Amino acid sequence: MRRDYDCIVVGAGPGGSTAAYELARQGVRVGLFEKQSLPRTKPCGGCLSLKIDRILPPDFHPLIERTIYGVRFTFEGLRPIHRRSDDPVAYMVMRDRFDAFLAGRAEAAGAILHEGETVRAVRELEDGVVVETTRGVYRTPFLVGADGATGIVARDLGLKPGKRLAVALEGEVTVAPAMLDALGDEVWIEFGSVPYGYGWVFPKRDHLSVGVGGLKDHMGHPRDYYDAYMEDEGLLEAIEREERRGFIIPVFDDGRTPRRTAHALLVGDAAGLVDPFLGEGIYYAIRSGQLAAEAIAGTRAGLSGLDTYDAFLEEDILPDFAAARKMSRMLYTFPEIATFAQGLSTVVVLRKCCTVAAPVLPCSQSPEVAV
Repeated sequence: MRRDYDCIVVGAGPGGSTAAYELARQGVRVGLFEKQSLPRTKPCGGCLSLKIDRILPPDFHPLIERTIYGVRFTFEGLRPIHRRSDDPVAYMVMRDRFDAFLAGRAEAAGAILHEGETVRAVRELEDGVVVETTRGVYRTPFLVGADGATGIVARDLGLKPGKRLAVALEGEVTVAPAMLDALGDEVWIEFGSVPYGYGWVFPKRDHLSVGVGGLKDHMGHPRDYYDAYMEDEGLLEAIEREERRGFIIPVFDDGRTPRRTAHALLVGDAAGLVDPFLGEGIYYAIRSGQLAAEAIAGTRAGLSGLDTYDAFLEEDILPDFAAARKMSRMLYTFPEIATFAQGLSTVVVLRKCCTVAAPVLPCSQSPEVAV
C-alpha cells in the first residue's frame, strides 16, 4: 500500500481542481485524479455569473467566449421581454477549456494530476482513506470528493447529500452568422414550455449553446422538449451542425444531510451544491472547493476539525440556497406570472437570490446520460 499524498482529490472539474490548487499552493502533497484525459467535453451551458470575479483572479478572462449584457425572457415562446445592463452580467465559457485551465493551475501549484485514472473504490479507515484506482492503491489522511452527482466517493462513504435530480439536454449548435449576430451579447431564457424547468440559448464565440432542463420526476426524458424549444425559437431551420448531450443536475434540496466524514469532504455536484432556482453549479463548485481546502488546511495545522466545513457552508453558501428555494417555488409553480415578474424586476430578483444580476443556467460535473 502506498502513502503518496497528504490529500487526494477525486474529479478535476471546477470544484476538485480548485481544492487541489488551494492546498498545493500551501505545500500540501495533493493527488488530483480525473478519469478522462483533459481537455474533455463537458455538457454545460457554460455561463459564469459575474460574482465569479470575487473568488477567482482574472487570469481566466482570456477564456471568455462572450460577455453578456442582456437577457430576453419569454413564456411559452411568446411576448419577449428584454432587459439590459450597462455592466456585464455574465461570462460565457466552454467547459473543456475552462476545466483544463483550472486543472493546469492546480498542477502548476504543485498538485500531481492523474489523467485517465479512474477511482474504483474508496474506503475510510480510522486514520484516513484508502483509494483504489485502475492503476494502483493509495492511502491519504484527507479526501475530497468532486466526482459529480453519481460519484463513487459519496456512494462508498455512505454520504447522501439532500438533492433532487434534474435532467437536461444541451446542444452545441452551429448556425448561420446572421443568427449568431442576432443574439449579440444577450441570452434567451424560456419558461412555461418545460415542466419545472426552462430552456436557454447562450451565444458563444462561433456557435450557440442551446438546452432545456427540468426536474426528473416532472419532466421525464428531455428530448421532446428540446425539439419543441428549438422549433419555437426558429432554430431548426438555422442549424448547420449540432452535437447533443444529456446530463444530470443534482439540485440542492436541504442542508441537513452530511457532506463530510471524519476524513472526507464533498464539493460541488457531489455535495448537491447546485442552486435550486436557476441551476448555477460552477460558482458553488469553485467556492466549496476553496472552503474544503480551508477546512483541511486548518485540520492539518491542528487548529480545527473537518466539522468546520459544515460551518463554512452554513455561512457562505447555504443562505443563497435558502433564498433560491423560495424563488424556485414561485417560479416553477406559477411560471407565467413569475416570468413577467422576472422581466420587470430582473436585477432585484437575481441580486436577492444570487447576489448578482446574472442569469445562470444548468451546468453539471456529473456523467452524461443517453440522448
